[in-house]
Amino acid sequence: MPLLYDIATGLYHAGVRAAAPFKPKAKQWVDGRLGLWQRLEEKRGALRGCLWMHCASVGEFEQGRPVLEAIKKERPELPVLLTFFSPSGYEARKHFKLATHVEYLPADSASNAARLVKLVEPKAAIFIKYEFWYHYLHALKRTGVPTYLVSAIFRPSQPFFKWYGKAWREMLACFAEIFTQDNPSRDLLSGDRREERTGERRYAVRQG
Repeated sequence: MPLLYDIATGLYHAGVRAAAPFKPKAKQWVDGRLGLWQRLEEKRGALRGCLWMHCASVGEFEQGRPVLEAIKKERPELPVLLTFFSPSGYEARKHFKLATHVEYLPADSASNAARLVKLVEPKAAIFIKYEFWYHYLHALKRTGVPTYLVSAIFRPSQPFFKWYGKAWREMLACFAEIFTQDNPSRDLLSGDRREERTGERRYAVRQG
């Protein structure tokens, strides 16, 4: 999967860049990522040892927000890196007061993932709902960063539960715990069928 995944990711980014002169949202997506590494480098000291929360957009952020607020209530000194995939999420929450820094997610490549994890040295990472980024999840796992999936929804039609879904199941195994939105999602991950397909479950599944 990594090769096919990298090709698909590269084609997606190339397509967005090609559309940028004609589509305002695509242009915002491209322009917003200009200089992101410089901004992250400038915040390196403040972010070291942070909690990293990543969301696709503003809707996913609102689902993860109570978790972030609860953590900050217990650990007000903890720095927070908040990243978004979409311009709408970034623009809506770029001044979120509990975040030390709000940024776009760099493209999911092996080099970018290793660079970001080394740069901010997160103590923990939280991904929201459908955010499965192959290289970032594996980089976090390799460096021993506990990673959590919050507000997740699963369906039998997803690749995790197909014969060809080994790489997708490997991404699930990168999470220390998975918190689902509903009981069917929890049961799908926790059931006997799930264990038969993976051989072992290296994560905890909870509904909540």
